[in-house]
Amino acid sequence: MSAIERLLFEQPLYVYLALALGELILAAVWYERRSRRALALLAIPLVLAGVVFAVERIVRTDREVIRAASYRIAHGLAAGDTEPLAAHLSDDFGGSFAPRRRALQEAREAVRRYSVTAVELGKMNVTLDDGRAEMTVTTTIAGEAAGMAGRYRITWRLTWAHEPDGVWRIVAAERVR
Repeated sequence: MSAIERLLFEQPLYVYLALALGELILAAVWYERRSRRALALLAIPLVLAGVVFAVERIVRTDREVIRAASYRIAHGLAAGDTEPLAAHLSDDFGGSFAPRRRALQEAREAVRRYSVTAVELGKMNVTLDDGRAEMTVTTTIAGEAAGMAGRYRITWRLTWAHEPDGVWRIVAAERVR
């Protein structure tokens, strides 16, 4: 994704700041000239800000889709439900927990064994490259094992692939630390 697309669709703060600066400049011009034309020009940054807001809300980028899937997985695991994870694990899943069946079984056992009560996701770094995405995310898992409550931090490196059915799925997962 180009920097302009990311700026417009994911992080439009700098666009809003530039439009605000333009509005201030146009307001100064209007204040000096007090003309109808200068007054009409004041509407342009406001209209552009509305367009940017609408576009940012309507367009869902691949990065946003992957982040949303990650949150669904985390909320599911916190509720003891591995179905969101199953929905986003590829049939071709590999990595440290391969195959797919083993990964799902280990997830079910861990949720049960540690009585998981919450799964929080830290900063997600997602890098996209031609139908694949590399993601690094730190999870904080709250649970209880052997009568001892605790919070466990695990950093994951996930590889996502945009599969033929149009869904982003995890094809590999490794613990980083």
